[in-house]
Amino acid sequence: MATGKEVIPRPAATVVLVRSLNGEREVFLTKRPDTMDFLGGFYVFPGGRVDGVDRSREARERVIGFEERDFTPQVKYEEVGEILDAGDSVSPVDFYTAGIRELFEESGVLLLCDGKGEIVSGDVYEEMRKSSIDLSSEHFLEQVVDRGFYYAAFSLSFLQLFITPPLAHQRFYTIFFTAILPEGQRAGIETGEVSESFWISPKKALERGESGEFPMIYPTMLALISVLDV
Repeated sequence: MATGKEVIPRPAATVVLVRSLNGEREVFLTKRPDTMDFLGGFYVFPGGRVDGVDRSREARERVIGFEERDFTPQVKYEEVGEILDAGDSVSPVDFYTAGIRELFEESGVLLLCDGKGEIVSGDVYEEMRKSSIDLSSEHFLEQVVDRGFYYAAFSLSFLQLFITPPLAHQRFYTIFFTAILPEGQRAGIETGEVSESFWISPKKALERGESGEFPMIYPTMLALISVLDV
């Protein structure tokens, strides 16, 4: 639905989680509950808005492996700086903190690391995974800080930028990343924002999206095409 006035896009991050099974690449896809007002019943990748906690100074200071030069020349820094969300400007690093948080909330995969860059695993991972259902963005950052962890920005690779066209009712400035499923972790978790989740080849997912079997928005299909081309 369009309005007569251009809507300022909200910053968002999406993570295309990838694994290799028997030599074949698969992506982790989720379905939003039919009852949700926004994209109810649609198949999407884990992701969501960059919120105030994601762009807080405390979160930004606990990031390992982020280099602005790696963010991609396709993303215009002046555009990022002009995006407003609750009155605060957004930095490129905030898309990483948001993507890592959203991925955990909607898949149970945790891209946090210790000070040496080792991805979290074992009992600590299982403890945090059990608490993910009730984990607010504030609580997530508290866990990161209290446990001495860092956001593993090096585990995310830029895939694409999608900006919702002008005059749309809701607009997003979304950075899509890819990430490899860490060893010893598993994807799939019960949450109010996910009614189904599964691994599927990007080719099959795209075919089902094009046929209408899997309702998808355009940027999701673009991401699948990009993964196939990688």
